[in-house]
Amino acid sequence: NAEAALACFDDQQWSLVVTDVRMPGIDGIELLALLKERSPGTPVLVMTGYADRDTVARAHDSGALAVVNKPLNLDDFIELVERLAEADVASLGMPRARGAAVRALATAAAADPHLFDPHGAVERLRKIPGIGDWTAQYIAMRAARDADAFPASDVGLQRALQSERGRPTARELSAKAEAWRPWRAYAALHLWAADQENS
Repeated sequence: NAEAALACFDDQQWSLVVTDVRMPGIDGIELLALLKERSPGTPVLVMTGYADRDTVARAHDSGALAVVNKPLNLDDFIELVERLAEADVASLGMPRARGAAVRALATAAAADPHLFDPHGAVERLRKIPGIGDWTAQYIAMRAARDADAFPASDVGLQRALQSERGRPTARELSAKAEAWRPWRAYAALHLWAADQENS
């Protein structure tokens, strides 16, 4: 959910943010605007199943690097990342490391039409310079439709399972999530919703 994403954003710098328009709590475009206030140079890709002109205009006006329709058409997405790969990273108005990560993702997607196939997406994405585990898991969940992707380092997921002993670590959450295979992405969505209800 957006609140969990904002909490993660406060603690770390991200090379790329991929968000959905519709999610629990504030919507993805509101999240985009808040992220851009905190870090104007962070590139944000917005996914939506409701790509009406108003939604696309709002996303671009709020600073989205691109808007991608769902269900995700991989050919269109690859075309987008090919354009990003050819773009001058300096013109994107972001820190050099983030720009390099966006460019590396775009280059990898252009070179590998199977980059976003669900099976093995997390491992392929993690190999891209600048793409960490949380980003790889989130892209695999949202873009590659990997039903077993699980961003265990997500603060919102950890907060949803907080007990009197405190929040579980990413390692503890990963161990607990083993019982939820092969549907851990659905468990993550459930936990984000539960975290939203308790906030």
